[in-house]
Amino acid sequence: MSSKEKKKPNVKEVQKEDETHDASVDEEAPTELEKAFATIRDLETQLEASRNDYLRVFADGENRKKRMMADLELRKNAALRDYSLNLLAVVDNFERALAQEEHDFDSLKKGVAMIYQQLMDVLASEGVVKIEALHQEFDANKHHAITTEESEDMEPNHVMEVFQEGYMFKDKLLRASMVKVSERKSEEE
Repeated sequence: MSSKEKKKPNVKEVQKEDETHDASVDEEAPTELEKAFATIRDLETQLEASRNDYLRVFADGENRKKRMMADLELRKNAALRDYSLNLLAVVDNFERALAQEEHDFDSLKKGVAMIYQQLMDVLASEGVVKIEALHQEFDANKHHAITTEESEDMEPNHVMEVFQEGYMFKDKLLRASMVKVSERKSEEE
């Protein structure tokens, strides 16, 4: 046989070679089961990392919420403190008026009117204002009609009398004015 001529392999030799080749490949290459286990381990690692990230973000959110609530409480307390200090100035003036041993009615009335105005100023500074109702057109959003009365002097559906003042807090109704409303005089024949 010349070197150019190649020896044809025997079928048994080829099978033996394939078996030894397969055995060496199987020992070196991971099986499908090993690949699946490796994938599961990778996924478990990713899941644990995601769980840790979630817990960290959740804890940050809870801490932020607690800080915001504490800040809100501090601001609320500071606002109430300032408001209370303003009201104490009104109380001081009432105490001074009551401490006077001799009162004449006119000076007492004038002092009470001044204290009333001081109190209204304190309320206004906080956004509480009186609803102007008398002689205004009745507004069910601001007025609570207690009674009606026929009137020739006033247009119908207008406030004739205010029994209790109403107040707004900023743009919201705090308390409706309790009023008497005019109605058209009926034509009785």
